Amino acid sequence: MNKKYFLYYWLPPIVLILVIFFSSSQSYEQQDIRPQLARYLNMYQVEQMFSGVRFYYEGTEVSVQSMGPSGFLEFFIRKAAHFGTNFLLGFLIYRALVYYTYFSIQKRVIGSILFIFGFASLDEIHQVFVSTRTPRLADVFVDSIGGLVGIVICMLIYIRIENLSKN
Repeated sequence: MNKKYFLYYWLPPIVLILVIFFSSSQSYEQQDIRPQLARYLNMYQVEQMFSGVRFYYEGTEVSVQSMGPSGFLEFFIRKAAHFGTNFLLGFLIYRALVYYTYFSIQKRVIGSILFIFGFASLDEIHQVFVSTRTPRLADVFVDSIGGLVGIVICMLIYIRIENLSKN
């Protein structure tokens, strides 16, 4: 593997993995954005807009009433971060596997999916060892779905590129 290939294809997912690992190593208190949300957003309006929203996430009620308006918003920001980082990771892993032309599209997709699911699982297991963090099976699901969407989009882009180059 040449250096240019490594820097272009493998360094981005490796850096992202390290960022995710670092983020997962922080306690909840270190990542708490509720004070900033309360400072910059009108929590009364948030409460009014979302007072009727109530559901359960792994047995915990998610609502403005149970979490407060800033906690309610933070819940969705955290889940979007799970989805978004794993979307990008899935995209980058599939992109790195494109270089191996002897892998069929099916092998690239399966390999990328297995990687994303495995990484999401390990990331949640890692949180067992971090104070005030809780591993959640539902987060593995959110991470995996984000990664899967990233993989599919990357695959479609590369299929489109291959079809354009044939014409």
